[in-house]
Amino acid sequence: MERLSRIPFVRTANGDVLLDNPFARVVLSSAATNWRNVVIEEHSFRTRELADLMFVQHVVAVNVGPPITCEFKKDGRFRRISLPKDAITLSPSTTMSDP
Repeated sequence: MERLSRIPFVRTANGDVLLDNPFARVVLSSAATNWRNVVIEEHSFRTRELADLMFVQHVVAVNVGPPITCEFKKDGRFRRISLPKDAITLSPSTTMSDP
């Protein structure tokens, strides 16, 4: 049985919330526990583009796999970062205002 992610995304273009992460497979999840206000998940990412998405909640990510390269757009420019094994990234939640 495939697990659904409990870490939602929101599309920046229109504000649609994606309740599951369609770009990754959940390997392990703490969603079935009684923990309040925290979810820990292990994801196996497929090779996909995560265009115009942001996290609804704060996310702390640890790369437990091989080194990866990520590219993102900020201030109209593409930026590239390399994340070695055991790299920790912090992604704050973002609140969108109404247009």
